[in-house]
Amino acid sequence: MSKVLEVNNLRVDIPTEQGTVHAVKGISFSLNQGETLCLVGESGSGKSMTALSIVGLQTPRARVTAERLELLGKPLNSLSQRQLNQLRGKDVAIIFQDPMTALNPTLTIERQMTEGVMRHEGVRRQDARTRAIDLLNKVGIPQATERLYQYPHQFSGGQRQRIMIAMALMGKPSLLIADEPTTALDVTIQAQILDLIRTLATELDFALLMITHDFGVVAAMADRVSVMYGGKIVESGPACEVLKSPQHPYTQGLIACIPVPGRTTPGSRLPVIDHEKLAVKELS
Repeated sequence: MSKVLEVNNLRVDIPTEQGTVHAVKGISFSLNQGETLCLVGESGSGKSMTALSIVGLQTPRARVTAERLELLGKPLNSLSQRQLNQLRGKDVAIIFQDPMTALNPTLTIERQMTEGVMRHEGVRRQDARTRAIDLLNKVGIPQATERLYQYPHQFSGGQRQRIMIAMALMGKPSLLIADEPTTALDVTIQAQILDLIRTLATELDFALLMITHDFGVVAAMADRVSVMYGGKIVESGPACEVLKSPQHPYTQGLIACIPVPGRTTPGSRLPVIDHEKLAVKELS
């Protein structure tokens, strides 16, 4: 398998009036073609900031540094915004967690799906429309040819997320970043979206970086998992090994918080992670 993404000693520092926030503290990982890596952790652990920094979408005040930050061998941290724009939507694409805010409510689905591929590849609008219809059919949008000309508010939440997936795949990316893609959906639709992403990843053979706080998603999706806490990766390994035998207290705490059908007593209190003890351990 060829290496798609390599991250070595990535740091993200955000200056504020109260001092500098060290959002990401020197993390390293890599991702191969056809592989799925889940970055898992609580809100504020740095996982979304990591994903945004890889493609240059972090907050403008943030300072991003890395010894190595490469996509398909291209050094991302030395590219200009214009060069990054040429990569985004083509070599790398992102699925955001709330499709209603990610989609433009004033533009048709057709306009939003075809614009990027027309710009990146110079294809004709009709050819771009044909590709969009094919992808909408692939992600399960019924009557795709007619619905292509509708607006985001005319679709359900699950359908909008399917459209976001189709839009991300328009440029045939080598790397797909999915940032909590099922957070705003109910449980049944979550399962459908995860199954869709897993099927497409196998069929199209792209590398998938999945951002999540849910170990259920990790169990369903990941080949490998990296657990983030306080801006650091505290544990990494094959997903089956980390889930079966977590080594770091934070990973153990996250997994212990998951109710287990048939074993967790209804109405009982779930374990709570002792962040003070973890902080002491990280400093020692």
